[in-house]
Amino acid sequence: MGGSFFPSASPSLLSKATRNTQFFTLYAQAWAVGAWITEHPAAISVALVTEAMVFCLYHGVTAYKPTLLSYGDREMVYSVTRWAPPRFALHALIWLGLHIQHTFSPAYVWYTFFPTREKGHEAYVLAALAGYDLWNSFCWYVNGKPAYPIQTALKDKGVLGYARLVFYAFGIFIALFVC
Repeated sequence: MGGSFFPSASPSLLSKATRNTQFFTLYAQAWAVGAWITEHPAAISVALVTEAMVFCLYHGVTAYKPTLLSYGDREMVYSVTRWAPPRFALHALIWLGLHIQHTFSPAYVWYTFFPTREKGHEAYVLAALAGYDLWNSFCWYVNGKPAYPIQTALKDKGVLGYARLVFYAFGIFIALFVC
């Protein structure tokens, strides 16, 4: 009998589950799907804000240093994060997937929902951002490393707490425009 609360297979299952669901893009797309299904004004506001954050954060960080967003091979990361598609077929497929997630999906969410948005849902946006922050922290704890290398870099520089505040402030800034 081990001292663990989980049976022997559960830690790897928990690790896999958290590793595959810790990304902000996935979280934003889940809100977008929820908004399409429910058409609830608060879900629409959260989808608009999180998808705008996905677009800005992805393209901002990849313009600065793409390897801060992926633990993958350095050459491949640079190849698949450019605006122009790479020549190698597998890299082109990855490039397409990344741009569907980080460029086309946010644009489509804004095209679909921005004209129909309602005001007054800033608290829902803040709660959604806090929910993601808590989930991301839990995933980091379970897996021993964060979703993105930029989080490790910020932690190593001692500014992760400030970066979290900027994350919330950025979300609220967009929410004030959207909501």
